[in-house]
Amino acid sequence: MNTGDDHAVPYCVLTRDPSGWGRRPPREAPTFARSRGESEYLSVTSRIRYGSSTCDRIALETVELTAENELRVVVGATSKASAGPTCTDDIDDREYELVVGLDEVPIEAVRLTERPFDGPANTWTKTLPDR
Repeated sequence: MNTGDDHAVPYCVLTRDPSGWGRRPPREAPTFARSRGESEYLSVTSRIRYGSSTCDRIALETVELTAENELRVVVGATSKASAGPTCTDDIDDREYELVVGLDEVPIEAVRLTERPFDGPANTWTKTLPDR
């Protein structure tokens, strides 16, 4: 797992080919799920339009924990560093899952902002149930 810069928030981001998960329309509200087992974690699943399938990608812009224990996450579209001089003109979207470890981080709410390639930002806030 990566570790966020502020407050050591452990997280990882997974993306799948469009056929890998169910087809969720872009801009639909994300799914927030809290799981308990040997470790406790939060899973946030959503889909975002990110631009050209050959030159652009999904990027995690911000993961920070506020003093009020709100996890603020910004996911956006960005250009690939290895993009060549010619890009396809398709506008692609991809489903992603953000997994955040909760064992050592007291998260009470999540604010997710998505900044798609082709439209305004969308923000959702979810209060987590008590542990």
